[in-house]
Amino acid sequence: MIEINKLTIDDVERVVELETSYLGETLGKDMLIEEINRGVACFLKATDNDFIIGYIGGYFIMDEGEILNFVVDEAYRRRGIGTKLINALINNYPQTKSIVLEVRKSNIIAQKFYNHLGFHQISTRINYYKNGEDALVLRKEINHDNTCGRN
Repeated sequence: MIEINKLTIDDVERVVELETSYLGETLGKDMLIEEINRGVACFLKATDNDFIIGYIGGYFIMDEGEILNFVVDEAYRRRGIGTKLINALINNYPQTKSIVLEVRKSNIIAQKFYNHLGFHQISTRINYYKNGEDALVLRKEINHDNTCGRN
């Protein structure tokens, strides 16, 4: 059964493994531990029988959010897990009016996923990634109107 829970320090090794395997780079063990200890960022994990299959992290200041990193193990993609992680992150901050993220210009699959969730490109960051690749900056406007019971 897939569950979404708060990331702990004990989870960091697996998260670094996921980031390295699927993103080609990582926020790093030290940064993740520091951010978890500080409690400023929100990090959530998706697990299948206690095995971490994905995670998402973000900062939220006032009514704006920024996704730091987000990854789902390839074997678990196309099952709605990514959508659940993004929605869970946003739902932790009901005051949020918009959220942004960066995605590699070459990552067309991720771009289609984000577009499907309502993200739209607002700018480009040239040479953003360590390998010199550009990042597309995407934003999603958030509507927390629950008059129909949905977000």
